[in-house]
Amino acid sequence: MDPMRIPLRKYTRSPALAAAAVLALSGCAPVLIAAGAVVGYGVSRDSVILDMEHPPETAWKAAMEEIKSVGTIKREDPNLRRVDAQVEGIDVVVTVKSLTSSTTRVVVRARKYLLPKQLLAQRIAFGIQRRAERRGVLSL
Repeated sequence: MDPMRIPLRKYTRSPALAAAAVLALSGCAPVLIAAGAVVGYGVSRDSVILDMEHPPETAWKAAMEEIKSVGTIKREDPNLRRVDAQVEGIDVVVTVKSLTSSTTRVVVRARKYLLPKQLLAQRIAFGIQRRAERRGVLSL
């Protein structure tokens, strides 16, 4: 039998498995958080994008706390919700954008000598998410 003509139903036992496979292959994946919230997570060549179910103010405060704990702030603009920092000798830029009143996109870029440092960007993004979850629980 030609592998290109095998029905997809034979290999997808559940719609959830099929959806997870599509998301995994697309470069974006949902991340399950202990509190039960699902956030969007994407990695591009030079940035990590994290969509969170938190208001922009909570995400901004969490981002500032995380950056202050891991590095040194070079410049911050609370109006644009952008912070430039130095972490382990690597230039980091974090921007927080409001998607809706309760959903926020956090973009973390980390570069050294113009080369992307994805692992550091991921570590910072997950630190921001962890701090935002704590802040969300405390505000309830």
